[in-house]
Amino acid sequence: MDERDIGPWYAAMTAPRAEGMATSYLRQRGYEVLYLHYRDAVKHARRTKTLLRSYFPRYIFVAVRASMGFHGVNRCPGISTVVYCGDDPVEVPSGVIEELRKRGDNVGCVELTPKERSQRRRFDVGELVRINGGPLAGLVGAIQLDKGRLDSDGQVRVFIEMFKGSRVVPFRAGQLSPVRRSVQKRGRLYT
Repeated sequence: MDERDIGPWYAAMTAPRAEGMATSYLRQRGYEVLYLHYRDAVKHARRTKTLLRSYFPRYIFVAVRASMGFHGVNRCPGISTVVYCGDDPVEVPSGVIEELRKRGDNVGCVELTPKERSQRRRFDVGELVRINGGPLAGLVGAIQLDKGRLDSDGQVRVFIEMFKGSRVVPFRAGQLSPVRRSVQKRGRLYT
């Protein structure tokens, strides 16, 4: 399909973890959609599962032809709203869309390096983490934010007890690693 036939691109905010569902519905309605995601391995109960995670959590990109309008996008299941600035939707430049398309394969799956994968790792609230760098290296703390999502400044808040008190300290996700929990069974310590 020719790029001129598609129309301008816009960012659409989805409901939490509804990017795939919204993409499917929009494509059924004839919209061109760019949904970037990546594969992530998750260990649970001694099994490793592969999950698809959004490259831009809660956002997809939709091309809207003048004949289609925004009503169909905003009313789509899984979509919260098209991103607006005042009363006008914010158009994403076609150069940005082309650059994003280059990152993914033909279905939008992006291959992450191990470093990128560790930076995107999400921690659970209360999860124990070890600090790997800086003056607080070696200390153990607990994740404070909801699901350990990054703040707007790209940091995770960690609750640390030190100096006879407690503090919440921001860290980059790459500076943290999960603490393996020790389990004691029949007098033996397993880690």
